[in-house]
Amino acid sequence: MKWLALILGSVWLFPVSCAGGVAAGVSIVAYLDKRDIANGDEAHPGFSIVAEPGDEGRTFRAIRLTDIHDGRETAVGRTLMSAPSGRIDTNSYTFIAYRILENTGASQVIEVQDQNDDRTIWSVYRVSADALSPLSSRMTYMGYMFTAFPFAFGGALVLYWIGLYLRRRSGITLR
Repeated sequence: MKWLALILGSVWLFPVSCAGGVAAGVSIVAYLDKRDIANGDEAHPGFSIVAEPGDEGRTFRAIRLTDIHDGRETAVGRTLMSAPSGRIDTNSYTFIAYRILENTGASQVIEVQDQNDDRTIWSVYRVSADALSPLSSRMTYMGYMFTAFPFAFGGALVLYWIGLYLRRRSGITLR
């Protein structure tokens, strides 16, 4: 019990548990923000599909689903992909990658990963020669830290108060 009181009541535990809480909280917020479009959820705004041929000599290109729905992108191209996966690196931290999860010949289920410096969006959709159906999307975003921080701070504060209570109760004093 004395070790628990020393650890929880330590001044060093507070910033460590707060940082750990933010890291865990970002993962929890990202998990809770998954969207199942097949069940009626709205896709993340950065939902992308891939199409062939690509721009600037690349084998494929990414197109935002909102650009297709709004009519800003009319020349989509071939959406059934010929290669099982592909990747376009813009720089060391920005890229677009896809992989075919299921291929029946007439249709494909494709996952697109679109990553830039502050967010990553995974888009999953089913495509055939004449139809495109978004299935799901998930996202990690640096802004999720702001959502997680109050809970992490509160949890760290509660742990610290429990440690102080246990220290007082067991008579442990720090010099």
